[in-house]
Amino acid sequence: MYNIRKADPKDLPAIVDFRIIMFQTFIKESYDWDAVKKFEIKYFQEKMQGNQFAAWVAETAQGAIIATAAVSFYETAPKPWNLESKYAFISSMYTEPEYRRQGIGGSLLKEALDFSRSKGITHATLHASKSGKPLYESFGFRDTNEMRLAL
Repeated sequence: MYNIRKADPKDLPAIVDFRIIMFQTFIKESYDWDAVKKFEIKYFQEKMQGNQFAAWVAETAQGAIIATAAVSFYETAPKPWNLESKYAFISSMYTEPEYRRQGIGGSLLKEALDFSRSKGITHATLHASKSGKPLYESFGFRDTNEMRLAL
């Protein structure tokens, strides 16, 4: 059994720990992960206080966090399909390996999407891992033509 609840600032260390685990699965470069953690906790605290970031955790009956999901809000230039140009960016989707395939990720994603809709957001984006892609597709996410360049 697990419980899903909206995260508060005291949950940020666990959320960031899971983010780092997630990043380490596909990033081959070496980083100062302690510095990353310190920076991200401060960053997300500020964004949470400014209502630009929200997160959810799934926890066991004993209070151990076993999964997370988050959403950040951003704007771009208007597009024909989204003239208001406001988007939700889903991130920090991570479930401890022994709890996967039990619907926890889907429950967390639903919380993030419902929260975004309640804020009037009409479109969501995310970066999908190979293992996460089927979950996102089941919610209606589709591949786009986005590309990236490090400047």
